[in-house]
Amino acid sequence: MNGSVDLTQTRQLLARGRTEEALSTLASAASEATAAELRDWWLAEGRPDRAEPVLQRLAARDSAEGRVSRSALALLRGDLARAVDAAQAARQLDPDCVAAYGHLGRALFNAGRLTDAGRCFEEAVRRDPESAVAAYNLGHLRRASGRMDSAVEAYARALELAPGLRAARFNRGITYALLERPAEALADFEALLQRDAGDVDARLNAGLARQTLGELDAAEADYRAVIEQAPDHPLAWTYLGILLNERLQTAEAVSALEHALQLDPQEIDARRELANVYEKANRLDQAESALAPALPHAADHPGVAIDAARLKRRRGDAEAALAMLGRIDAGGLPERLALEYFFERAGALDRAGRHDEALRAYSAANELAGRGSRRARIDRAAFPREIEGIRDWLARGAPGIRSDGQGEGGGADLCFMIGFPRCGTTLLDTILNVAENTATLDEQPTFERARAVLEAEGAYWSRTEPIGSTRADAFRTAYRQAVDRALDGRSAGLIVDKLPLRVLHAPLLAQAFPAARFVFSLRHPADVVLSNFMQHYVPNEAYVHFDTLEDSVATYVQVMELWRAVRPLIEDRTHVVRYEGLVENPENEVEAACRFLGIAYDPAMLDPARRLEGRERVRTNSYEQVAEKIYRRSAGRWRNYRDALMPFKDRLQPFLDEYGYSMD
Repeated sequence: MNGSVDLTQTRQLLARGRTEEALSTLASAASEATAAELRDWWLAEGRPDRAEPVLQRLAARDSAEGRVSRSALALLRGDLARAVDAAQAARQLDPDCVAAYGHLGRALFNAGRLTDAGRCFEEAVRRDPESAVAAYNLGHLRRASGRMDSAVEAYARALELAPGLRAARFNRGITYALLERPAEALADFEALLQRDAGDVDARLNAGLARQTLGELDAAEADYRAVIEQAPDHPLAWTYLGILLNERLQTAEAVSALEHALQLDPQEIDARRELANVYEKANRLDQAESALAPALPHAADHPGVAIDAARLKRRRGDAEAALAMLGRIDAGGLPERLALEYFFERAGALDRAGRHDEALRAYSAANELAGRGSRRARIDRAAFPREIEGIRDWLARGAPGIRSDGQGEGGGADLCFMIGFPRCGTTLLDTILNVAENTATLDEQPTFERARAVLEAEGAYWSRTEPIGSTRADAFRTAYRQAVDRALDGRSAGLIVDKLPLRVLHAPLLAQAFPAARFVFSLRHPADVVLSNFMQHYVPNEAYVHFDTLEDSVATYVQVMELWRAVRPLIEDRTHVVRYEGLVENPENEVEAACRFLGIAYDPAMLDPARRLEGRERVRTNSYEQVAEKIYRRSAGRWRNYRDALMPFKDRLQPFLDEYGYSMD
């Protein structure tokens, strides 16, 4: 059997995915051509240990392939000049030696001569269009040159010729991730894991793709699987820490990130995220200390500069923050970093009083957020559909849970804090948390977890008949269990369960807990709309509707119109807290709320240190504000953006009139 026949047969096997059989055939064949094919396969796969014996055998020959092998050996030893010379000598000896072009390209690529390397790789593909390795090398060159879509095409061609070429599939997955196409990246990494469940790099990157897609449980499982297999893998600990921070598990995130830095003190992402955790927990001194070792690298790591700018702004130096951000080239930043940059820049401009620029920056940030990979998986129609469904349910008489007011179900120990996002609920939550025998739950999914008990057969608001007592009792039990988890060992005579948009479900909660009370937070409609537009929210079915001022107004109107229908049902056990009163005369507003709730007012409630005492971190975007003394700068903030908001005045006017506000 001659060399050309061997090569044709093995390539046919590779194309059918019979990789091991093809490699075995190559290893047993005696020809120089098949040995060179095996050599190049293992080099492409990053397995010099498997390539070395073949390289040594071929390098002893005085032939073009012998010179190619000497070039490859020199490259493995870091001798770029000798690698280039040997490959050029091979090409001079035999201008038709395809491998000479490929290996010259590899040497030039490592020497940083990408244009020359590209010409070599293109020529190798032209001369041997059926070579998977040649196509793979071309893909690698294109990715390094920033030609991502073309790189994907080259990797795809390599996989068409040899589906078992791991390097091509892995690097196509990496390229998809760089292109912000996490679903396609995940498909490649999952394919690798089907072949080898112990592929650590594939598992780690599958976790990253899942996290980008919002599949946090699966991503965490991937990271922990990597750590179990490779306990000293700093990136696995880093990514786990980033995920735990996203889940607001502060202590666990700090532990994971500190461990990553013990393993690799130069791991910039771990250091950045550790600073981020501390900043979100309002521990600014620790955040600055954590970030300090990375600051000398800020020029090469824009994320470090963004973090440093955020800390400058938090310290009140918006101009210094803007100066740091101004040194960043925002073009080409990956999605997550670009969002951080644009929202941070917008916030610094607002704080610096440069409101026209801030408005443009927020618009750009929200436009970018609207194209985010997680957004594609969210049903934008779900939230309006729920509002409309609840409106119809109320019109049918709200056939939900029959109230008997008996036993635990009465809910006399419960207060539900509701309203619209950015109306001051977080500030009030931290204030009330200081009260004796009172525990507040900061946007924990208590009702949301229990709700599933009611909705085995569809949304509760789609029902035409009341829920039976057995299922209603099961709902109340599930809710209490969720509250106990959120309390985490705390006990209290009054539990304040805060989540503003639970205003939609207040009628059901009132039915289930007939003795429970409600606190409704109110704020100037224009300030509410503006503040939601300015937030960098983790996307969900509600928050995807704040990307523009127009959508923010529409969402506010929808919710507040529903509140009109809800309010008469619970008015006798609802207290309204105005944000403006809370910041302008906090003593009076808080005392009134305390009287309604039957708890004693304590002046310490207004001390930010006491408000945050014992609390690991605030779970909402208001974490910055509640760490400061109560201030007035957010009340009437809409006036700084009057021109942008006035086109929406007519739509907001009914609520301005109803609640005694004005946009004059």
